[in-house]
Amino acid sequence: MAIDTPVKWYTSSMAGIPEWGATNDNTAPGKLVPVLDAVMVDGFGLVTIDNLSVANNVATATRSAGMPFFPDQVIAVAGASPAALNGEWRVVAVTGSTLTFTTSGISNQTATGTITIKTAPLGWELVFSDTNRRVYRSKSDKSPRSFYRFNDQTSGTVYTTPLGAFTSMSSIDSGTGQWYTEVPSTSQYGIARSYEDLTYTIVGDDRTVHIHNRYRHLYSTLFDIQSFGDFFSFAPVDSENEVVACGAGYNQSSPAYVYNLLNATTYSPTGYAQYQRRIRRGTNGVFGARVYGGTYVGQVLSGESGIVFPNGVGNSLILAETLIREEDNGSHVRGKMRGMYNILNSLPLPLQTAMQVVSGVTGLENRKVGVFRLYANKSCTSQTFVSGQAAIDITGPWD
Repeated sequence: MAIDTPVKWYTSSMAGIPEWGATNDNTAPGKLVPVLDAVMVDGFGLVTIDNLSVANNVATATRSAGMPFFPDQVIAVAGASPAALNGEWRVVAVTGSTLTFTTSGISNQTATGTITIKTAPLGWELVFSDTNRRVYRSKSDKSPRSFYRFNDQTSGTVYTTPLGAFTSMSSIDSGTGQWYTEVPSTSQYGIARSYEDLTYTIVGDDRTVHIHNRYRHLYSTLFDIQSFGDFFSFAPVDSENEVVACGAGYNQSSPAYVYNLLNATTYSPTGYAQYQRRIRRGTNGVFGARVYGGTYVGQVLSGESGIVFPNGVGNSLILAETLIREEDNGSHVRGKMRGMYNILNSLPLPLQTAMQVVSGVTGLENRKVGVFRLYANKSCTSQTFVSGQAAIDITGPWD
């Protein structure tokens, strides 16, 4: 029987994953939804393997044409006999022509059948679909299960794929209880489109999705993490524990704030703020939300400054929970982001575009953590920027 693998990660370098955007053009329509289809619903990169054998609870798959997978990613095996080998597994190691994963309770043997392997999806459902438009929904009975609508049709000077969130939908054009709106005033809020090097990483499970990419915003290129789905609520009963935190199409020029997900500065809800966070709240509608962590003294952005790395006590990284505060309700903390952490060290790893994997983190000793670059506009007026880093647990589980 396959091992429980709720948390999965994906990068733009994986075989078969769609390209997001076009070089130096992040306004072209129809570039994000193929990525979301592949990652959230369908999977991708299907190959037929030559051999699959089990010895001492280790399965070895062989493919003479090469094995296009990565250690720690989750694969889906199909077509094997015994059937216990079918399902999702987390890859332990990869060579040029083999990969291995750990099994449990399967006797030593060589499997038969036409056996395929692909990168496994997150397990969301595609509820409605139209040209360059999609509505996705969690299938988990632990989730409030909002409907998330992506409109990937816009072009021109809009740098985002607008995202709307509804409590109910009867068609792709008809929904009620909209708690995250795609077009407030003249700015469009959604997932900022990948730009320039087209490198991106997505980490998630069947309830929450985090997207890291480099994107264009006005005259700047920034790195950020954008998220949608469930958060972990501190309330004993909370049937509305959902959040959207993502980008906007435009920005006003006067405020001097760090516009980024994991920062400690005051959030500006007026004008064309680059970053918008919204959490669900029932009878009183939508709350503005603040997503922040246990920041170190003097730290503006996660990982921007703080504790020296490595910490002399022996910790590889010092992490803090990423908390969600109800900004317009007396700054009460509602809960925390699932799987995401603030880094309290000062730039612990080199500033790279791609995810960097770290193991042995205190408090997450049996898991692996992805470290992601952040780069934000610190002041719109002076066009100054700050670099930081954030962490996401890439093996889970998150609850």
